[in-house]
Amino acid sequence: MGAAPADEAQGTCPVRVNPFWLGKKEVTFFEYDLFCAATNRPKPADHGWGRGERPVIEVDWYDAVAYCNWRSQLEDLQEVYVIDMESDVKVTCNWSAKGYRLPTEAEWEYAARAGTV
Repeated sequence: MGAAPADEAQGTCPVRVNPFWLGKKEVTFFEYDLFCAATNRPKPADHGWGRGERPVIEVDWYDAVAYCNWRSQLEDLQEVYVIDMESDVKVTCNWSAKGYRLPTEAEWEYAARAGTV
Protein backbone atom coordinates (compact mmCIF):
# COMPACT_ATOMS: atom_id res chain seq x y z
CA MET A 1 0.00 0.00 0.00
CA GLY A 2 1.17 3.50 -0.71
CA ALA A 3 3.55 2.76 -3.56
CA ALA A 4 3.26 1.84 -7.20
CA PRO A 5 4.40 -1.67 -8.23
CA ALA A 6 7.64 -0.27 -9.64
CA ASP A 7 8.46 1.08 -6.18
CA GLU A 8 8.23 -2.24 -4.34
CA ALA A 9 11.90 -2.09 -3.37
CA GLN A 10 11.09 1.03 -1.35
CA GLY A 11 9.05 -0.98 1.15
CA THR A 12 5.39 -1.40 0.35
CA CYS A 13 3.04 -3.14 2.71
CA PRO A 14 0.62 -5.76 1.34
CA VAL A 15 -2.95 -5.03 2.41
CA ARG A 16 -6.05 -7.18 1.99
CA VAL A 17 -9.17 -5.29 0.94
CA ASN A 18 -12.49 -6.99 1.57
CA PRO A 19 -15.34 -6.47 -0.90
CA PHE A 20 -17.00 -3.06 -0.52
CA TRP A 21 -19.41 -0.75 -2.31
CA LEU A 22 -18.35 2.69 -3.47
CA GLY A 23 -20.45 5.39 -5.11
CA LYS A 24 -19.87 5.92 -8.82
CA LYS A 25 -19.58 9.66 -8.30
CA GLU A 26 -18.90 12.18 -5.59
CA VAL A 27 -21.69 13.48 -3.35
CA THR A 28 -23.16 16.53 -5.06
CA PHE A 29 -24.14 19.89 -3.62
CA PHE A 30 -27.76 18.97 -4.34
CA GLU A 31 -27.51 15.79 -2.24
CA TYR A 32 -25.55 17.46 0.54
CA ASP A 33 -27.85 20.49 0.63
CA LEU A 34 -30.79 18.14 1.30
CA PHE A 35 -28.84 16.81 4.30
CA CYS A 36 -28.16 20.37 5.51
CA ALA A 37 -31.84 21.30 5.25
CA ALA A 38 -32.96 18.13 7.03
CA THR A 39 -30.44 18.50 9.88
CA ASN A 40 -30.49 22.30 10.23
CA ARG A 41 -26.83 22.66 9.25
CA PRO A 42 -25.38 25.57 7.33
CA LYS A 43 -24.72 24.84 3.67
CA PRO A 44 -21.05 24.76 2.69
CA ALA A 45 -19.67 27.51 0.46
CA ASP A 46 -19.29 26.82 -3.25
CA HIS A 47 -16.85 29.73 -3.80
CA GLY A 48 -18.79 30.81 -6.88
CA TRP A 49 -18.32 27.50 -8.74
CA GLY A 50 -22.01 26.66 -8.55
CA ARG A 51 -23.99 24.03 -6.70
CA GLY A 52 -26.48 21.52 -8.12
CA GLU A 53 -24.77 18.47 -9.57
CA ARG A 54 -21.22 19.67 -8.85
CA PRO A 55 -19.27 17.70 -6.20
CA VAL A 56 -19.69 19.22 -2.75
CA ILE A 57 -16.66 21.01 -1.27
CA GLU A 58 -15.85 22.62 2.09
CA VAL A 59 -17.09 19.64 4.14
CA ASP A 60 -15.03 18.40 7.08
CA TRP A 61 -14.68 14.77 8.17
CA TYR A 62 -17.21 15.09 11.00
CA ASP A 63 -19.85 16.47 8.65
CA ALA A 64 -19.04 13.69 6.15
CA VAL A 65 -19.66 10.93 8.70
CA ALA A 66 -22.86 12.68 9.85
CA TYR A 67 -23.96 12.73 6.19
CA CYS A 68 -23.24 8.99 5.94
CA ASN A 69 -25.42 8.28 8.98
CA TRP A 70 -28.21 10.50 7.63
CA ARG A 71 -28.10 8.76 4.25
CA SER A 72 -28.19 5.37 6.01
CA GLN A 73 -31.29 6.45 7.96
CA LEU A 74 -33.02 7.54 4.73
CA GLU A 75 -32.55 4.08 3.24
CA ASP A 76 -33.35 2.14 6.43
CA LEU A 77 -29.78 0.93 6.78
CA GLN A 78 -27.86 0.52 10.01
CA GLU A 79 -25.73 3.54 10.83
CA VAL A 80 -22.00 2.84 10.71
CA TYR A 81 -20.85 5.72 12.90
CA VAL A 82 -21.59 6.39 16.56
CA ILE A 83 -21.03 10.10 17.15
CA ASP A 84 -20.64 11.17 20.79
CA MET A 85 -21.02 14.95 21.01
CA GLU A 86 -20.33 15.17 24.76
CA SER A 87 -17.32 17.41 25.54
CA ASP A 88 -14.90 16.34 22.79
CA VAL A 89 -16.51 14.83 19.71
CA LYS A 90 -15.76 11.12 19.58
CA VAL A 91 -16.60 8.95 16.59
CA THR A 92 -16.49 5.17 16.61
CA CYS A 93 -17.17 2.90 13.68
CA ASN A 94 -19.25 -0.28 13.56
CA TRP A 95 -17.53 -2.07 10.67
CA SER A 96 -20.21 -4.78 10.54
CA ALA A 97 -23.03 -2.27 9.89
CA LYS A 98 -24.34 -2.19 6.33
CA GLY A 99 -24.92 1.56 6.12
CA TYR A 100 -23.08 4.30 4.30
CA ARG A 101 -19.51 5.06 5.35
CA LEU A 102 -16.35 6.66 4.08
CA PRO A 103 -13.83 4.36 2.39
CA THR A 104 -10.70 3.40 4.28
CA GLU A 105 -7.35 4.52 2.92
CA ALA A 106 -6.75 1.05 1.46
CA GLU A 107 -10.21 0.95 -0.16
CA TRP A 108 -9.73 4.41 -1.64
CA GLU A 109 -6.34 3.46 -3.07
CA TYR A 110 -7.71 0.19 -4.48
CA ALA A 111 -10.63 2.02 -6.13
CA ALA A 112 -8.40 4.81 -7.45
CA ARG A 113 -6.22 2.18 -9.11
CA ALA A 114 -9.32 0.57 -10.63
CA GLY A 115 -8.79 -2.67 -8.70
CA THR A 116 -5.22 -3.16 -9.86
CA VAL A 117 -2.18 -3.61 -7.65
